[in-house]
Amino acid sequence: MPDLRPDRATLAKFSGLALGVILGSVLGPIVFGPIGMGLPAAASVGCFAGALGGYLLVSLTLLIARYRQDAELVRAAEAVKAELGLPKTISIKIKNGRATLEGEVERYSERHEAERAISTIPGIKQVINRIRMRPSAERVSTSADDIRKRITDHFVRLAELDGRGIKVHLRDSRIVLEGTVHSVFEASQAEDLAWNIPGVVEVQNRLEVAA
Repeated sequence: MPDLRPDRATLAKFSGLALGVILGSVLGPIVFGPIGMGLPAAASVGCFAGALGGYLLVSLTLLIARYRQDAELVRAAEAVKAELGLPKTISIKIKNGRATLEGEVERYSERHEAERAISTIPGIKQVINRIRMRPSAERVSTSADDIRKRITDHFVRLAELDGRGIKVHLRDSRIVLEGTVHSVFEASQAEDLAWNIPGVVEVQNRLEVAA
């Protein structure tokens, strides 16, 4: 069941709106009364202006705070990348606490380590790994059916997993995984196996978890 509770940002915005209404109802007659506006009308206009101003002020404050937090996370991520000696070809972008990794690397282990390292940084909510393998002279020599069989056989060895709902599409050393699996873990396992096929430069994981 999804969590229907409002987040802190939403609560802060509505708090700003409510405070603006209260202040506007008091200041409205003071500001608009002298220009000939009646008390009820002045209070109403004050409430509206206060609500709008409070909401916008809190929204702007949150936006600035989020921008600063993302900038700090980028600096932390770059420091982690340098400390671990990850390839400089990896670029890191962070928005709203969600990190996107892009670029090319020589080995799958570098791609995997970059995702793992960035995901451990406090404040990172999600890591979207779009890092590709650098094209090499080696091309994928196996077929899509063989790749699917390799994934299915691996799942069979793990006993509790089932790869029968997975479809594999292979073109120009790029693999696309489609179909349904029973868990996020199965989808991750299938993607890892696809990446470990010699010559693969890109894997698109379009697997969906069955409800």
